This record gives sequence, C-alpha cells and structure tokens, in this order.
Amino acid sequence: MYIFVTNLYVSAVILALSTVIEAARPKFRDDYRYEKAFDAFYKLHTEPFDWYQARIRCESEGSQLLVPISLDEADSIPLLIAPILTRFEGVFVGVHDLYSERSFVTIEGSSLQDTILDLLWELQQPLHSGGRCVAMRRNGRLFVHPCNQHLPFACKLPASKVKYFKECDTYDSQH
Repeated sequence: MYIFVTNLYVSAVILALSTVIEAARPKFRDDYRYEKAFDAFYKLHTEPFDWYQARIRCESEGSQLLVPISLDEADSIPLLIAPILTRFEGVFVGVHDLYSERSFVTIEGSSLQDTILDLLWELQQPLHSGGRCVAMRRNGRLFVHPCNQHLPFACKLPASKVKYFKECDTYDSQH
C-alpha cells in the first residue's frame, strides 16, 4: 500500500512539474528550437541559399535571419550550427553592408560599429569587396561572404515577438 501511494505521489509531482515546464515554454512552430537562456526560438536551415533568399525564407516563417544580441548568445550559436559545418564554411546571419561599403548593419538597420557584435569579426577589418553579407563560422566568428553564394542559414525569433492567430489556429500570418 505504501509503495502504491508513494508511486502515485511521485507521478502526481512529475505531472505537475511537466505542466509547469510546458506552460513556462512559449509556443511557436514545432520546427523551431526554444532557448530559455535567450528567450528566443531558433531554426537552422541546412539547405543552402543565397543571403537574399535566406532572408526571405526566415521572414516567411515569421522570424528573421539570426543576429546575436550578446556575446553569450553568439557563443552558443556554434552549438546550433555545428551539425552542418563539416560541409560548409559557415551560416548566413542577418548582417550586411549593402547600403554602404564596410558599414555593416543588421537587417533591422542597426550599425555594428561600436557594438558587441563588432568584437566577433574573424579579422579586425573585413576586406571583402562586392556584395557583402556576413556569415558565422563554427567558432562563432563573423566573416564576410558574397551575398549571391549559397550557405545554410539560421533564423531567430524572440519569444516576445511571437504572434498567434487564434481564428486560424496558427502562427503563420499568411493564412
């Protein structure tokens, strides 16, 4: 009898904890991975595309090309991208200098100069010319890569920006 009651109690505690954990995790698309430390969802696209198509794909999923906002986040990205980096030199991220050569900005228009991201360059000063987009290597360092060449890419959506469309029972704004 005691074992049965104890097992029942343990089962009830596990069920209660799993309910709390599930409720604490924000909801979004199943193909995105939630990282509690950064309160954001991430998805690695292993099929390579040029930077422009990568950006469009992320936006069509309700997210954007990954832009790390801290050194801690940048340090954790290699764990996300490690599985595909044996075949590719890196993954596209949401940084470019398409508006003005060597003036790198995020896809939201914020300058990299004098920010924490400026510390992540593989080389102190990027020297590539032509269509210049940015990718991240396995070691978490940023490098300049031609926008029209294909690489895998990573998308990110902060949990605070998740939108659910109740009338369609979806997170997809296109429905």
